[in-house]
Parts: sequence; C-alpha cells; structure tokens
Amino acid sequence: CVACGDVVPEQDTLTLACKPDPHVYCHMCLCELFTASLFDTELFPPRCCKIPIPLDTCRAILPKHMIKDFDLKVEEMATPNPTYCFQPSCANFIRPRDVDTGKGVGVCVFCASRTCVTCKGKEHNGLCPEDPHVKLLLDVAKRSLWQQCKSCKNMVELTHGCFHMSRYGSLTRRSRCRCRHQFCYLCGLQWKTCRCPSAEENYVIRR
Repeated sequence: CVACGDVVPEQDTLTLACKPDPHVYCHMCLCELFTASLFDTELFPPRCCKIPIPLDTCRAILPKHMIKDFDLKVEEMATPNPTYCFQPSCANFIRPRDVDTGKGVGVCVFCASRTCVTCKGKEHNGLCPEDPHVKLLLDVAKRSLWQQCKSCKNMVELTHGCFHMSRYGSLTRRSRCRCRHQFCYLCGLQWKTCRCPSAEENYVIRR
C-alpha cells in the first residue's frame, strides 16, 4: 500500500490508474482517505496524484453509511450558498429538497430544527432583515417615516390622525394595521406602554 507501506493480500487492495504509474491502496487506507475528506473540505474530493478518486471505483469497499455521507457531501459542495442547521450542536447541511422555498425555511433531517435560508439563523416570523429586498423596503420605510407592526411585521403608513394604530380603524376612520394590533405609530410599542404624544398637528391635519 502506497499510503501505509504495509504488504497486504491483493484481494484487500485497490489499484488506481495514476500516471505515469498506477498506485495501490489497501482498503483500510482508502476508507480513511474518504473519511478525512468528509470532515475537511480541502481534502474533498479524495485525490491521488491530484486526480479525484471516483466513488464508483471504491463503492464496493466503502461502508454503506460512508457512501451515503459522501453523496450528501457531493450535493453540499455543488449547492450555491448552502444552508446549515443553525444549532451549533448539529450544524449539518440542509439539502435543497428539504427547503420550503415559499417560507424560506430549511428543515434539518438530523435534528428537525428549522433554519432561515436567508440569514442562516433560527426560523423567525415575518420578513428576514438579511433579505436584500427587505433591506431595500426597510430603507424606503425609514425615509418615508413608515412604522413596522411588531405583531405581523407589515409596514403601516399614517397619512392623518392620531398615533394610535387602532383595531377599529375601519369603523372610526383611524389608521390600523391589517392584523389589528394596537400600537404607537411613533415608536412601534404596544399602545399605552410608551410616553409618546398621542398626536401631532401635521398628522391631525391631513398631509
């Protein structure tokens, strides 16, 4: 074996067609080489003479669980902007097929944790602040003096009236959020939990 130098029976070896001369590896060293490549991306894929070793060449001698892990690693390395489980104790790769693109959330098949594919953190409600489109919206909201509802995360614009975002907006002509959460338009806190003024003249008079 060119790796460990041991003399082993021929049936326990595998010959790789390297150039100019083929190299012989024992099965144990090949398994160790593949195992190391799974934990160190610089060693992936496993190579001999800088030439990748085809998995099909070694499939018969590798344990089934290692072949499964290797196939997953191939998918991970081929995935643009991959997502990993946010749990530090897990941190496994989340395959694209396990991502709900509508919600932008990936489900880890190892621990069932749910990770936001945009910010790579724990699943959260509402818009992800790391989404470039959301960043643009938040910038427009800041310049336009909009307020974000703490309950549903939607943006609300006050055109006139007091700063009380009321659940009865449709009846009293007050401004309200679609989720009917009551809050202060100035600071965004729940109504009657802040010290903001209840109104300002330029809002009471329709702008």
